[in-house]
Amino acid sequence: MAGADAGAGPRVYLIAPARFGAGDPDRVARLLDGFDAACVRLALPAASEDEVARAADALRPVCHARDVPLVVADHFRLAPRLGLDGVHLPRAVGQVHAVEPELFAWWSEMIEVPVVAEGALTPALVTTLEGTADFLAVGPEIWEAEDPAGALRELIAPLG
Repeated sequence: MAGADAGAGPRVYLIAPARFGAGDPDRVARLLDGFDAACVRLALPAASEDEVARAADALRPVCHARDVPLVVADHFRLAPRLGLDGVHLPRAVGQVHAVEPELFAWWSEMIEVPVVAEGALTPALVTTLEGTADFLAVGPEIWEAEDPAGALRELIAPLG
C-alpha cells in the first residue's frame, strides 16, 4: 500500500493510553484535533471486558465525531455490540519482535496489506520508514511524555 501512493508518508495510528482514565477522552480528542490520525486503537490488556466497554463508550463519540475509526484490541466480541469499527488481534500476547526497516520495505513491495510500524519508534526510525510503512502506531512513545502532542509532533517531524 505504501508503494501505491508514492510520496505519501505513513499516517498516525494512535494507540489510546494503556491505563485509560477519566481525562483520557479529552487527551485523545486534543491529539485528533491537532494531527491527521487514521485510526485509534483501544488496547487495555489488564482491563476487564466491562472496563474496556466503558472506555470504548467514552472514546467512540470522540473518534466518530472526527471521522476517525475506533478499533479494540483482543476483545473481538465487543466490537459489533459497542459500535466499534474493527478489531486488532495481535499475533501473540507478550511477544515483541524487533523488525529491520528492510523488512518493511520488502513487505510494502510484495504485499498489499497495510504495513503498521509499531514499538520503539524514534524520529530517526520514522525517517527510514517513510515510503515503506503505511501507518505508525504510536502510544507509549507519546503518552509517557509530559506533553503528548509535543512528543507526537517531534516523532513525526521527519515526515514533513
